[in-house]
Amino acid sequence: MENLFGDTPVEDPVESGPTVRMATPRQEEYISKLLAKKEWEHLPKRIHALASVEVHTFDEAREMIAALKSCNWKDTDPPEGIHFLNGAVFKVQVAHQGSGRKYAKRLFVGEDPEETHWDYIGRTGEFELLSESTLMSLEEAKKFGQLYGVCCACGAVLTDEVSIEKGIGPICERKGF
Repeated sequence: MENLFGDTPVEDPVESGPTVRMATPRQEEYISKLLAKKEWEHLPKRIHALASVEVHTFDEAREMIAALKSCNWKDTDPPEGIHFLNGAVFKVQVAHQGSGRKYAKRLFVGEDPEETHWDYIGRTGEFELLSESTLMSLEEAKKFGQLYGVCCACGAVLTDEVSIEKGIGPICERKGF
């Protein structure tokens, strides 16, 4: 079939078959995020095959997202506790009201103890870099608590001299951290 000018071939829509709807950028981004954050070696073979393809159809992307979301994932979040990363201190904890998911706060140490506080960073950025290897040992956390006057378990500002000397507050100490 020729176009109106008679020089450029145009595909015959009947011969070329149905139009295939491709995955949206949002679907592809979500798939990448799921695959990057999770350990997925136990997924079905079909999903492994789809994961190796760079471009997905809309239906393949929808199937893959459903399969990824339905899997029992191994927890890849950083462990709860005090972490040290690139010269900064972070506290990873579980949201007890709401989602029940882990999130992080970054410690801001002011010159005055009253200025010391935790800034919420949530689950993005530096949270994604925290891991078992950035978790402080109990001894490291206690030294940190002694140095900055902050409880090594919960991050509360310590005011009692004995607690500052130990690097842990009395409540956290009783809980056996």
